[in-house]
Amino acid sequence: MDGKKYAVFGTPCQIDSIRRWAKLRKKSENIILIDLFCHGVPSYLHWNAYLKHHLNNGEILQNPIFRDKKNGWHAYTMTLQTNQRTISTRLQKNDLFQNMFFGNYTLNKTCYKCNYRGNNSAADIRMGDLWGGKYAENETGITGVLALTTKGTFIMKGIKDKCFIQEEYESTITEGQLHHNLSIPQTRDKLIKGFKDNRSLLFLYCLYVKRMWLKNLIPYYIKSKLKSIIYYLKK
Repeated sequence: MDGKKYAVFGTPCQIDSIRRWAKLRKKSENIILIDLFCHGVPSYLHWNAYLKHHLNNGEILQNPIFRDKKNGWHAYTMTLQTNQRTISTRLQKNDLFQNMFFGNYTLNKTCYKCNYRGNNSAADIRMGDLWGGKYAENETGITGVLALTTKGTFIMKGIKDKCFIQEEYESTITEGQLHHNLSIPQTRDKLIKGFKDNRSLLFLYCLYVKRMWLKNLIPYYIKSKLKSIIYYLKK
Protein backbone atom coordinates (compact mmCIF):
# COMPACT_ATOMS: atom_id res chain seq x y z
CA MET A 1 0.00 0.00 0.00
CA ASP A 2 1.09 3.58 -0.67
CA GLY A 3 -0.03 5.17 2.61
CA LYS A 4 -3.47 6.12 1.30
CA LYS A 5 -6.70 5.10 3.01
CA TYR A 6 -8.88 2.40 1.42
CA ALA A 7 -12.37 1.00 1.99
CA VAL A 8 -12.43 -2.73 1.28
CA PHE A 9 -15.76 -4.49 0.65
CA GLY A 10 -16.24 -8.25 0.56
CA THR A 11 -17.94 -11.32 1.93
CA PRO A 12 -17.26 -12.06 5.63
CA CYS A 13 -14.70 -14.77 4.88
CA GLN A 14 -12.87 -12.52 2.43
CA ILE A 15 -12.77 -9.65 4.92
CA ASP A 16 -11.48 -11.94 7.67
CA SER A 17 -8.58 -12.90 5.39
CA ILE A 18 -7.87 -9.24 4.58
CA ARG A 19 -7.88 -8.41 8.31
CA ARG A 20 -5.29 -11.11 8.98
CA TRP A 21 -3.16 -9.94 6.05
CA ALA A 22 -3.33 -6.30 7.17
CA LYS A 23 -2.34 -7.23 10.71
CA LEU A 24 0.70 -9.19 9.51
CA ARG A 25 1.75 -6.34 7.20
CA LYS A 26 0.94 -3.69 9.82
CA LYS A 27 -1.46 -1.98 7.42
CA SER A 28 -4.60 -2.05 9.59
CA GLU A 29 -4.69 1.74 9.93
CA ASN A 30 -4.77 2.16 6.16
CA ILE A 31 -8.02 0.29 5.57
CA ILE A 32 -11.67 0.27 6.57
CA LEU A 33 -13.13 -3.20 6.27
CA ILE A 34 -16.78 -3.61 5.28
CA ASP A 35 -18.44 -7.00 4.89
CA LEU A 36 -21.96 -8.01 3.92
CA PHE A 37 -24.72 -10.03 5.50
CA CYS A 38 -24.11 -13.15 3.47
CA HIS A 39 -26.48 -15.96 2.53
CA GLY A 40 -23.62 -17.82 0.88
CA VAL A 41 -21.63 -17.72 -2.36
CA PRO A 42 -22.99 -19.80 -5.27
CA SER A 43 -20.70 -21.67 -7.63
CA TYR A 44 -19.43 -19.65 -10.59
CA LEU A 45 -20.36 -22.71 -12.67
CA HIS A 46 -24.02 -22.02 -11.88
CA TRP A 47 -23.66 -18.36 -12.87
CA ASN A 48 -21.94 -19.23 -16.15
CA ALA A 49 -24.68 -21.75 -16.98
CA TYR A 50 -27.31 -19.12 -16.18
CA LEU A 51 -25.75 -16.63 -18.59
CA LYS A 52 -25.45 -19.29 -21.27
CA HIS A 53 -29.15 -20.05 -20.80
CA HIS A 54 -30.21 -16.42 -21.31
CA LEU A 55 -27.68 -14.83 -23.68
CA ASN A 56 -27.64 -15.35 -27.42
CA ASN A 57 -24.49 -15.69 -29.52
CA GLY A 58 -22.67 -12.36 -29.69
CA GLU A 59 -24.64 -10.94 -26.79
CA ILE A 60 -22.51 -9.37 -24.06
CA LEU A 61 -23.58 -8.89 -20.45
CA GLN A 62 -23.06 -5.27 -19.44
CA ASN A 63 -24.87 -4.90 -16.12
CA PRO A 64 -26.48 -7.57 -13.93
CA ILE A 65 -28.95 -6.21 -11.35
CA PHE A 66 -29.51 -8.89 -8.75
CA ARG A 67 -32.19 -7.05 -6.78
CA ASP A 68 -33.94 -4.84 -9.32
CA LYS A 69 -36.64 -2.82 -7.54
CA LYS A 70 -38.88 -2.16 -10.52
CA ASN A 71 -41.33 -4.77 -9.19
CA GLY A 72 -40.69 -3.82 -5.56
CA TRP A 73 -37.85 -4.49 -3.15
CA HIS A 74 -39.28 -7.84 -2.02
CA ALA A 75 -40.03 -9.11 -5.54
CA TYR A 76 -36.54 -10.56 -6.16
CA THR A 77 -36.37 -9.38 -9.76
CA MET A 78 -33.20 -10.30 -11.63
CA THR A 79 -32.35 -8.03 -14.56
CA LEU A 80 -29.61 -8.62 -17.13
CA GLN A 81 -28.70 -5.62 -19.26
CA THR A 82 -26.79 -6.64 -22.38
CA ASN A 83 -25.47 -4.86 -25.47
CA GLN A 84 -28.71 -5.82 -27.25
CA ARG A 85 -31.59 -5.94 -24.76
CA THR A 86 -32.80 -6.09 -21.15
CA ILE A 87 -33.89 -9.41 -19.67
CA SER A 88 -35.88 -9.52 -16.43
CA THR A 89 -37.02 -12.58 -14.48
CA ARG A 90 -38.46 -13.07 -11.03
CA LEU A 91 -37.98 -15.67 -8.32
CA GLN A 92 -41.72 -16.31 -8.30
CA LYS A 93 -41.43 -17.14 -12.02
CA ASN A 94 -38.69 -19.70 -11.39
CA ASP A 95 -35.65 -17.60 -12.19
CA LEU A 96 -33.03 -20.27 -12.65
CA PHE A 97 -30.38 -18.43 -10.66
CA GLN A 98 -32.26 -16.94 -7.71
CA ASN A 99 -34.53 -19.95 -7.26
CA MET A 100 -31.59 -22.32 -6.94
CA PHE A 101 -29.54 -19.83 -4.92
CA PHE A 102 -32.19 -19.33 -2.25
CA GLY A 103 -32.78 -23.07 -2.23
CA ASN A 104 -29.07 -23.46 -1.33
CA TYR A 105 -28.49 -25.89 -4.19
CA THR A 106 -25.17 -24.58 -5.50
CA LEU A 107 -23.41 -22.79 -2.64
CA ASN A 108 -19.72 -23.38 -2.04
CA LYS A 109 -19.39 -26.16 0.52
CA THR A 110 -17.87 -23.96 3.22
CA CYS A 111 -20.99 -21.74 3.10
CA TYR A 112 -23.25 -24.41 4.56
CA LYS A 113 -21.42 -24.23 7.90
CA CYS A 114 -20.29 -20.61 8.04
CA ASN A 115 -18.50 -19.12 11.05
CA TYR A 116 -19.62 -15.56 10.26
CA ARG A 117 -23.37 -15.57 10.86
CA GLY A 118 -25.13 -12.80 12.79
CA ASN A 119 -22.62 -10.26 14.07
CA ASN A 120 -19.59 -12.56 14.07
CA SER A 121 -17.35 -10.50 11.85
CA ALA A 122 -13.78 -9.30 11.34
CA ALA A 123 -15.03 -6.10 9.68
CA ASP A 124 -15.38 -2.57 10.98
CA ILE A 125 -18.84 -2.34 9.42
CA ARG A 126 -21.33 -4.98 8.33
CA MET A 127 -24.17 -4.03 6.02
CA GLY A 128 -26.91 -5.45 3.82
CA ASP A 129 -30.63 -5.45 3.10
CA LEU A 130 -32.63 -4.94 6.29
CA TRP A 131 -35.24 -7.69 6.16
CA GLY A 132 -37.63 -8.41 8.98
CA GLY A 133 -41.04 -7.60 10.40
CA LYS A 134 -40.59 -3.88 11.05
CA TYR A 135 -39.83 -3.09 7.40
CA ALA A 136 -41.82 -5.88 5.76
CA GLU A 137 -44.05 -3.40 3.93
CA ASN A 138 -41.23 -1.20 2.67
CA GLU A 139 -40.62 -1.51 -1.08
CA THR A 140 -38.02 1.23 -1.58
CA GLY A 141 -35.21 -0.68 0.13
CA ILE A 142 -33.42 -0.15 3.45
CA THR A 143 -29.81 -0.92 4.28
CA GLY A 144 -29.06 -2.28 7.72
CA VAL A 145 -25.65 -1.34 9.14
CA LEU A 146 -23.75 -2.64 12.16
CA ALA A 147 -20.80 -0.58 13.41
CA LEU A 148 -18.58 -3.28 14.93
CA THR A 149 -15.43 -1.39 15.91
CA THR A 150 -14.44 2.06 17.12
CA LYS A 151 -13.34 2.84 13.58
CA GLY A 152 -16.70 1.70 12.23
CA THR A 153 -18.58 3.86 14.71
CA PHE A 154 -16.42 6.86 13.78
CA ILE A 155 -17.20 6.36 10.09
CA MET A 156 -20.95 6.12 10.68
CA LYS A 157 -20.95 9.30 12.78
CA GLY A 158 -18.99 11.05 10.04
CA ILE A 159 -21.62 10.40 7.34
CA LYS A 160 -24.71 11.41 9.31
CA ASP A 161 -25.01 14.65 7.37
CA LYS A 162 -24.64 12.81 4.03
CA CYS A 163 -27.60 10.44 4.31
CA PHE A 164 -30.55 9.58 6.51
CA ILE A 165 -29.56 7.33 9.40
CA GLN A 166 -31.96 5.94 11.98
CA GLU A 167 -30.67 4.02 14.98
CA GLU A 168 -32.16 0.57 15.52
CA TYR A 169 -31.67 -2.30 17.92
CA GLU A 170 -29.16 -4.88 16.71
CA SER A 171 -31.91 -7.51 16.88
CA THR A 172 -33.95 -5.50 14.35
CA ILE A 173 -31.03 -5.30 11.93
CA THR A 174 -30.15 -9.00 12.15
CA GLU A 175 -33.69 -10.37 12.39
CA GLY A 176 -34.03 -11.35 8.74
CA GLN A 177 -30.50 -12.73 8.37
CA LEU A 178 -29.31 -16.33 8.62
CA HIS A 179 -28.38 -17.46 12.12
CA HIS A 180 -27.98 -21.19 11.56
CA ASN A 181 -26.10 -23.64 9.40
CA LEU A 182 -27.66 -24.94 6.19
CA SER A 183 -28.27 -28.50 5.08
CA ILE A 184 -26.47 -29.59 1.92
CA PRO A 185 -29.08 -30.70 -0.64
CA GLN A 186 -28.63 -34.29 -1.78
CA THR A 187 -28.56 -33.15 -5.40
CA ARG A 188 -25.89 -30.45 -4.96
CA ASP A 189 -22.94 -32.53 -6.17
CA LYS A 190 -24.97 -33.81 -9.13
CA LEU A 191 -25.78 -30.23 -10.14
CA ILE A 192 -22.15 -29.17 -9.89
CA LYS A 193 -21.07 -32.18 -11.96
CA GLY A 194 -23.75 -31.32 -14.51
CA PHE A 195 -22.41 -27.78 -14.82
CA LYS A 196 -18.89 -29.12 -15.29
CA ASP A 197 -20.18 -31.46 -18.01
CA ASN A 198 -21.74 -28.44 -19.75
CA ARG A 199 -25.29 -29.70 -19.33
CA SER A 200 -28.21 -27.32 -19.89
CA LEU A 201 -29.19 -25.29 -16.83
CA LEU A 202 -32.86 -25.82 -17.60
CA PHE A 203 -32.35 -29.58 -17.89
CA LEU A 204 -30.48 -29.73 -14.57
CA TYR A 205 -33.08 -27.55 -12.88
CA CYS A 206 -35.93 -29.77 -14.03
CA LEU A 207 -34.06 -32.96 -13.18
CA TYR A 208 -32.66 -32.10 -9.75
CA VAL A 209 -34.59 -29.09 -8.43
CA LYS A 210 -38.10 -28.75 -9.82
CA ARG A 211 -38.34 -32.36 -10.93
CA MET A 212 -40.78 -31.46 -13.69
CA TRP A 213 -42.25 -34.11 -15.94
CA LEU A 214 -40.99 -33.99 -19.52
CA LYS A 215 -44.37 -32.68 -20.71
CA ASN A 216 -43.76 -29.56 -18.57
CA LEU A 217 -40.17 -29.16 -19.68
CA ILE A 218 -40.97 -28.86 -23.39
CA PRO A 219 -43.49 -25.95 -23.11
CA TYR A 220 -41.12 -24.15 -20.74
CA TYR A 221 -38.27 -24.44 -23.25
CA ILE A 222 -40.45 -23.40 -26.21
CA LYS A 223 -41.77 -20.36 -24.33
CA SER A 224 -38.23 -19.26 -23.51
CA LYS A 225 -37.12 -19.53 -27.15
CA LEU A 226 -40.27 -17.81 -28.48
CA LYS A 227 -39.53 -14.74 -26.34
CA SER A 228 -36.13 -14.39 -28.00
CA ILE A 229 -37.61 -14.85 -31.50
CA ILE A 230 -40.35 -12.27 -30.89
CA TYR A 231 -37.78 -9.78 -29.63
CA TYR A 232 -35.72 -10.00 -32.82
CA LEU A 233 -38.79 -9.84 -35.06
CA LYS A 234 -39.78 -6.57 -33.43
CA LYS A 235 -36.36 -5.01 -34.05
